[in-house]
Amino acid sequence: MNVIAGVVSRYWWQGRLERDEEALLLIKCDESRVEALIAALDELHPYDVPELLSLPVERGNPAYVEWVRRESSA
Repeated sequence: MNVIAGVVSRYWWQGRLERDEEALLLIKCDESRVEALIAALDELHPYDVPELLSLPVERGNPAYVEWVRRESSA
């Protein structure tokens, strides 16, 4: 996981444009773990609708991609 501090988010919430300083987490995991990650985030995050996007890995260092897969598989 990487923590990127100092991210400024702007978004519409309940009819108002909001601005918040947040930290962005980049969490790498195997596809088989995404549903569990979503469930944990929904339970632990203070936001009503926390941002979580699952993005496919199309290319990368094969050894790194395999390491992530191996270390995060269910």
